[in-house]
Amino acid sequence: MAARFRDLEKLSVPHPKVPRMITDSRAAELGGVSSNAVPDTVALQARRYAHPQFEGRIVVRLVRENLAEVEDLSLGVLGFTPDGDAGVGHVRNRAIGFPAWPIITDPANSRHALNLVGDLNRAAKLARSKAGPAKELLDELAGRLGNSAPHFLPTFLEEGARIFLRNDNLSYAMQLFNKAREAERVHGLAIDEERHRQVLLEFALAGALSAKELTNESKTLLERHAPADALELFLKFNIDRVRGGLPPYAGLPADMRRLIRAAGADRLEVETGLLSALLGSPAIEHAPTVFWDGYSKPLIQLAKRDESVRQTLLGMAPDRMRPDMWIDVLEATGIADELRSGKHDAAAWAERYIRMLQDQWNADYPRKLRLLLRQLPSLRGTTVTLSNNLWKLEPEVLDALLAAGARVVFEEDPGWRKLDFRRWAAQQERPDLEHLARSEHAALGLDNMGLMIGQGHLHLLLSHSGTRELLGRWAVPRLGKNATALEVATELKRLRPLFTSEGRAAYPDQFAAFVSHLDAPRLLADALRDGVLTEYTWPELEKAAAELGDDVTLHESWPAVGVARNGHVIWVKGDRRVAEATFTIPKGFRPEDWRYILVDGVTGCYYRDSSYDEWFVWSNDPAHPHKASYVWRIPRSAQSFPVASGRLIGQRVLRVGDQESPFNQLKQVLHDGNTYWVDGDGIREVDPETGNPGRESLPSGLAELVEPHLRDGWKLLASTLLWAPVTVPGSPLPQKEGVHGWVVLSREGDRRLLGIDGYRLDVGPDGGFFTARVRRPGGGYWLVDESNGLHRDPTGERFLSTSDALGQSHLLSWLPRVGWHHLRVRDEAASARLRSVTPEMATALLAATPAASQQQGCDADGLNFLLEDTDAEVDEQFITEEARAAAETLLGTADPALVDSVIWLTGRVKRIVDEGRALAREAAEEPVPGTFAEWEPSDELAVWNVLGWRSGATTSRSTVLALARRLAGEQVRVKAVHSRLHLLLTHPEVLLACAATPFRERDRIGGAAAAVAAVLDADLYTPEGCVFDFPHSRNDPFRCETGTLVETPTGAAIALGLDDDRTSVFSPTALGLDDNRMLVFSPTGGVPPHLGGHETTPRHRSRGLSPEALVAAFEKLLSDGPAPWDPARRDRLAEGLGWSPAAAGVLLAGLPNLNCWDNNYLPKPVRELLGLKVTEAAGAREFLKGLGVWVLVELLAAGAQDPVRTVREGLDVEAMIEWWKTWRGDRIQLPEELLAAAAKEFRWGGANSLRELAEQEELDERHLSTWLWAATKVDRSDALGPWLADRFDVIRAGCGKPSPGWNDYTNDGKMRVLLGLSKRTKQTPEGSIVSQGAWTITAARHHDTISWDPAKVTDWETEATLAAGIPEDMIFRDNLLGRISVLTGGFDAIQKDLRSGIPGPQQDPLVSAPRVVAEVSETLGLPEASSRYWLQLLALHNPTDRNVEGWNAWKKTARVEAAAPLLEKGLVLEVKRSRAGRTLFLPGGWQEASSPHLPMEVWKAPFYDFLDTLKVEPKQGVVVPLVPYHQLFVEAWRRYREGDVPGYEELRTERHRRR
Repeated sequence: MAARFRDLEKLSVPHPKVPRMITDSRAAELGGVSSNAVPDTVALQARRYAHPQFEGRIVVRLVRENLAEVEDLSLGVLGFTPDGDAGVGHVRNRAIGFPAWPIITDPANSRHALNLVGDLNRAAKLARSKAGPAKELLDELAGRLGNSAPHFLPTFLEEGARIFLRNDNLSYAMQLFNKAREAERVHGLAIDEERHRQVLLEFALAGALSAKELTNESKTLLERHAPADALELFLKFNIDRVRGGLPPYAGLPADMRRLIRAAGADRLEVETGLLSALLGSPAIEHAPTVFWDGYSKPLIQLAKRDESVRQTLLGMAPDRMRPDMWIDVLEATGIADELRSGKHDAAAWAERYIRMLQDQWNADYPRKLRLLLRQLPSLRGTTVTLSNNLWKLEPEVLDALLAAGARVVFEEDPGWRKLDFRRWAAQQERPDLEHLARSEHAALGLDNMGLMIGQGHLHLLLSHSGTRELLGRWAVPRLGKNATALEVATELKRLRPLFTSEGRAAYPDQFAAFVSHLDAPRLLADALRDGVLTEYTWPELEKAAAELGDDVTLHESWPAVGVARNGHVIWVKGDRRVAEATFTIPKGFRPEDWRYILVDGVTGCYYRDSSYDEWFVWSNDPAHPHKASYVWRIPRSAQSFPVASGRLIGQRVLRVGDQESPFNQLKQVLHDGNTYWVDGDGIREVDPETGNPGRESLPSGLAELVEPHLRDGWKLLASTLLWAPVTVPGSPLPQKEGVHGWVVLSREGDRRLLGIDGYRLDVGPDGGFFTARVRRPGGGYWLVDESNGLHRDPTGERFLSTSDALGQSHLLSWLPRVGWHHLRVRDEAASARLRSVTPEMATALLAATPAASQQQGCDADGLNFLLEDTDAEVDEQFITEEARAAAETLLGTADPALVDSVIWLTGRVKRIVDEGRALAREAAEEPVPGTFAEWEPSDELAVWNVLGWRSGATTSRSTVLALARRLAGEQVRVKAVHSRLHLLLTHPEVLLACAATPFRERDRIGGAAAAVAAVLDADLYTPEGCVFDFPHSRNDPFRCETGTLVETPTGAAIALGLDDDRTSVFSPTALGLDDNRMLVFSPTGGVPPHLGGHETTPRHRSRGLSPEALVAAFEKLLSDGPAPWDPARRDRLAEGLGWSPAAAGVLLAGLPNLNCWDNNYLPKPVRELLGLKVTEAAGAREFLKGLGVWVLVELLAAGAQDPVRTVREGLDVEAMIEWWKTWRGDRIQLPEELLAAAAKEFRWGGANSLRELAEQEELDERHLSTWLWAATKVDRSDALGPWLADRFDVIRAGCGKPSPGWNDYTNDGKMRVLLGLSKRTKQTPEGSIVSQGAWTITAARHHDTISWDPAKVTDWETEATLAAGIPEDMIFRDNLLGRISVLTGGFDAIQKDLRSGIPGPQQDPLVSAPRVVAEVSETLGLPEASSRYWLQLLALHNPTDRNVEGWNAWKKTARVEAAAPLLEKGLVLEVKRSRAGRTLFLPGGWQEASSPHLPMEVWKAPFYDFLDTLKVEPKQGVVVPLVPYHQLFVEAWRRYREGDVPGYEELRTERHRRR
């Protein structure tokens, strides 16, 4: 320490010969020691301490002068005494922290503060590697301090926050700092202003001060200072904060306005002063949108009068301000005009701002930016360099730059990144993008044209000249003269969305060019000349595979290859089998994923068991498996070699009996017949005896092959190397002088392929990645890719894959590359015939072969899209005798493998051509002019019709017409029927009702009109029309999909697809019915009772409106607009339905954005028109969504029976009321405010749970928490009280039934042990059953399934004890405890209370426990109102000011009067606590809570069923008492009367010794 003191002295005094590099101020700022005092620094001392146990030795501590007394006290506790001091220099001041502050302010408890230092040190050590546990430790300690010594908390938590700051964990630091400030408020602690200012600035500059805490600071300043002083302090603090590099926080404008009002200051003067101080700071560019919103007016005024401010704004690119708003600022300040005049460098400004937008992931659409760019003549001839993040570059911004004459370049090649046109398409006004289409950057917009068409924007793209030109370029077929069938299929998939009559009319040349490639004889002839992999054979391998059966796997062990299935593996080398092994694993799992390796004739096997454990075992010792690590993937290039001592697998020699699995160590081994090399850290020689790597080198032949290229800048891709000795004559792999060799080199994205035989091929970045070039039987060569796909040499076009008899990839397609040396030509003559196939020869084969229509026949090449629109019955016998005969004739052989692969190849080619020609025929049909044809059909105004997460798109006119034609008996395909079409088919008036509301854009109304007209024009809307559904899973033997015709008693109906509405409780799809339900449209109204053995359910029936009236209504709506909004109609509807005005208003407004997840979901103009607050609108949405789609549809349909009147006057409110009354009948109606409260007070799904409680016929313990919560809300004199009591009878009945299948996933079956049964082991037979009392346990494959039958319980007390002993991590524990509580009468008292009929809120003790109120008044000498209030504070978890006033029918003044005696007697404290909703609290500890739960006093916790956590966390999911309120008040008063009084606990700490 003395040496350190001397070093510090040297640092503090500059050497005379060394010039000073930094100033004292800078040294202090950087955290160093300055020689002289500068602002915000304090003297640093070296203080000496002596200790009687360290005779002759001195301890030196560096201490800030203002903390010297604290240091003396701290060390004095340990027996140290001061022995002098010396000045060192000056350091930056730091707020007095922990333990210094508690020692100064509470010396009597200094030992506790020092004891806690050890805990802080422990947390600091833990935080370096385990932040979570460190935070948990600090939270636990803080919880104890809060219950005993709250004055320790602020500095203790600050010190904890510093621990996380030192470990760069800003989130945890911020949380602890916020807790420190909250502790001051919670416990009403005195605040030292100077210390508070220092610590606030310290954490603010560290970025650990949250916006919430900053707002709290602005409020508490007004409590601690005069308003003018508070304003000045807060202003200075925020200026220092921003100058320190932190952006202003979002709430700053509102907080400043509050202080300005309180101080009576001039708002404009203060705000312009603040902006003047902030604008020069770089951090201001990152200010949030709310900041700019709040200060736009003073900012504009300031800029108008100050040239320097305009210069500053010009150089800024605010990244969190809406682009349109920023352009408005530039316009208002005159900066935009200065840009137009050429006063400023427009190119530099545009580049800077656009690049900023490219870095944002959620920037608003820059509509005004593109308008301004087009008006900047100084851009002409300039160069603007943008980033390559094209997804965030709006096409019209790029178009605007080009239109202004700028040259746009990108700092890097954009590569795969392309322009995104979706936001451009969503604008009401959009440019044609002509400049982009005719520029060098047009290619950047091509690849997303298909996406745009697929999203229904074809009409839009064609209506704008620029995108029409782009689409035309995109539509040009990307096919060469001799395109392969696979290339044609790929191009068909790309162009498929364009195959419409509109697309064909726009691009006839492109269509004709593509159709010219649909020449089946030519494509098949080319494919057969190109060849199939089955022209090669490995007879013994194929024979072994045939013996094992389907779905075999192949495994490398040079020179052999293993073929395996279900644990049986046969090793084949050439024409003989060299080894065979069978592994019988009792609980083996997914044998298709097992791996095998051969060493000296013994097989090693890696496998996984049913417990998901991995093992490695040898075939000569199967009883002793060894634990293994998971094998993710074995590289296809991995190659091993047998050596004298085992098998060389890389940098390891695997020997029989080794316990470590080799499969994660397999590497690429090279061998030239003498020496071995391994691809590891470079290519190194390897010792075949040990596996140890040696010097870095290459095989001599490989070095000669690659060195000229390496000198030219090429790099060797070692993972693709093949270098192995030739062992089989006639191998198809490249070879020279007894060695197989293949090399891939790379340079700047290009690749060069080299064969040892002298072959060389250069391919670009988009070329294939080839791992070999092999001889093709009958002449020529194939290039082979990583997945054994075949390609043309040298052009690289890929072929269709080679199939087996079932249409799956042939066995040889899975052959490891090192196994190719065993291949031989299957039939030389057949291959020679294939090389000379002509289109004429292929014609006969095509005529005899059906088009591939089976899934497996199209899987391998990604051709499944060809089957999307076919509903033909699958022909299980694809290979017909006719096809086989034709193939054998063409091949001149009956070899089954070769014949099968040729037939499947023919079927695929035929399917490709048939699909392409069918699409071309459909596109060639003349479009029928439709009503409202100037708009694209859009039913998005009824998007609420699908309340699930999927909303779907609008069904196109062509698809609607196809539905009609299919129903008429034509053989046309029906595709892309979307979710909401069934609404248009039966209730088009509902879409009219949604359109005929205020603030609907004309384009949306036109889209709705076009969507309805599409159905009307196709004559699909009929008076009898009906939509019904039935359960239908994907594996259902009854084949039914979109477009399938089904018979009904009145005629044909057509399947529309699966229903998307699976969320609403009242919809038929959710009333206990199957999740997957097929929708069917019956135009004649017939509904068969069953389909495919499934019961049908009618969904919607047409009301038979006049099509002419619907068209006339939309015409009037488009010309005149909707009827004016009438609040009286809303109020009448609310009254008639028994709804709130909010829900009735949202319904009449057409349910805008009903399925939006945002809390503020209504557009602002609509919300203001309806006169709703955000919370009111959210409650209305919750209520309406709960009704379900069916009810909403029928309500709107009832009100729109006269379409023209609907447009002229609005919906028929009386008709809606009448329908509702008829449908509702005597069902209980849950109050809207109750549903809203459930949605708010449960963490998730509260409103839905409440509806389940009301609607479901069977209930059990899972509904208990909802029932308990509802019991706290209903008035006992209301009809809901007895009804809720009756629902508990249903819960009790459900709990009395045997439990559903609970699961025990523990390895040894913990539940068995608890019941005294034997543990579950790996030998426990699957399906075995054991029983004990009420318990039955069935062994499943990976776990136990548990059933509990309450009817078999004989001793409920013993059963409850057993249940309580079940570990909490077994998820059925709480279910069981709930059932036992219900069945043993645990909640009978609440049920009885619900039937009491006592009027008034039970939370009011004067209603539920008047005797207790009287006793409290008498005992404590309190007025009745005060006793009433105190009992609520004493017992209830939620006695917020608002709740108390509501329960007690008080106004604020009455509550304040009742509180005065409580404060006077010290029964409560008056402080501010976050989220408490009140200012009066019981003395003692405080338990925080996360939303939606409320924090509460620790003293109350025993009244509620909480988890043992630091925060309020109820086991029931919601905080509820488990007894009636009258009993709760009695119990709380009993505890108090018996001496259990709310207050703080005694502080206890332990001294930590250094180890």
